[in-house]
Amino acid sequence: MNFFTPSAFQGSLRKKRYFEGWYIKTAALESGKTLALIPGISLGKDSHAFLQIIDGREHKTGYLRFPLESFQYNRKSFDITLGNNTFSTGGVFLNESRKETSLKGELHFSGTVPFPVTPGSPGIMGPYRYAPFLECYHGVVSADHRAEGRIEWDGVIYDFQNARGYIEKDWGKSMPSAWIWMHCNLFPTEKTSFMLSIARVPWLGRTMTGHLGFLYTKGKYHRFGTYLKSRVILQQKDAGVMALLIEAKDFSLEVRAELNGTGGNLQAPREGDMNRTIRERVDTPVTLKMRGPDGELLFKESGTQGGLEMAGDISGLFDDPTP
Repeated sequence: MNFFTPSAFQGSLRKKRYFEGWYIKTAALESGKTLALIPGISLGKDSHAFLQIIDGREHKTGYLRFPLESFQYNRKSFDITLGNNTFSTGGVFLNESRKETSLKGELHFSGTVPFPVTPGSPGIMGPYRYAPFLECYHGVVSADHRAEGRIEWDGVIYDFQNARGYIEKDWGKSMPSAWIWMHCNLFPTEKTSFMLSIARVPWLGRTMTGHLGFLYTKGKYHRFGTYLKSRVILQQKDAGVMALLIEAKDFSLEVRAELNGTGGNLQAPREGDMNRTIRERVDTPVTLKMRGPDGELLFKESGTQGGLEMAGDISGLFDDPTP
């Protein structure tokens, strides 16, 4: 694996029971449009490359299969090709016409905010990135960037002028048995981005609950995670709201997500095969309140068109011990 360039392709097309995928989300406040594109590969009993699509407003989703040989990659950066479609930190080019669907257009990205990579903490996973036995690894390619362009999907126009974008990725054997994932970067203060992931994962013969994430605002990352000894406390979970408290060393962060709608169906990997169905919302309002060690309010804003996944049995995610 390339420890110090997590955004680039990490695997091999000769692997067994392996997946790798990039999550490219673009949201425009003016048009209210949100579109997520997920290119990747699935190596298992049904090996193929794929492109998943989700519309944040209509919750429409699509899954396009490609032969493995159509997947091309760069070992030094995020720069991949699926047939006539390309994806990179510079943008997206789509030119796919099929009997059942059509997907065409371009997005141009600028002002990309990479996630810090150091020998002691090579990305969002911190030192856990070095663990050789994890079933799933996570990387942040761009915490925030400006996006401009236009995409047409089955006759529907997605106009992204003065839009914001976000890119992350996962790779490994399987997604966790249960997880909560949340992201939003459409806040009043531009270049503000928030991400949280909580998951139950195998760990040395047992299971543990781990978490990671950040609030990026005003040019600074405020990081939290299991490896940083922060805590995530569930304060409220009902049909309409999820409220969490993140307690980190130098700050606390209150997170309130409104559970709008039911989201759309996406496919997730299990033993390399994309045979698990999950639900994702891409229209979730998110409110954040960050306080310093003395309780002073450092940040308070509400964002729109956030992403939210709750997969598997999430009831015990806040109770499992951490190492």
